[in-house]
Amino acid sequence: MSSMNKIYKLLSSKLRLAIVMHLYSCSISDCNVDDLVQQFKVKQANLSKNLKILLDSNIIEFTKNKRFIYYKLTNSFLEEFREILDFTARRNEIKSYFCKCKKS
Repeated sequence: MSSMNKIYKLLSSKLRLAIVMHLYSCSISDCNVDDLVQQFKVKQANLSKNLKILLDSNIIEFTKNKRFIYYKLTNSFLEEFREILDFTARRNEIKSYFCKCKKS
């Protein structure tokens, strides 16, 4: 399967698309599970399942800071798919997925 087909298949899930666009639009560039659960109003188990799919596909990565795990898009994913992400981010129906956090 080509990388384009793989990405479109992965992002055909509304929640996975929302996660990716949220992380893409985040001014801080990484978010923890609590932030994402609150943003999308989903159960943590459902969110974690979808985060694992994105992790296994090298779309996102994580860092640990004490008891929190923070997720962000991988540099390789950003480099390869920035044009698609930019195009997608301009769609009105996607704006509800955008991050609302502020840099501290």
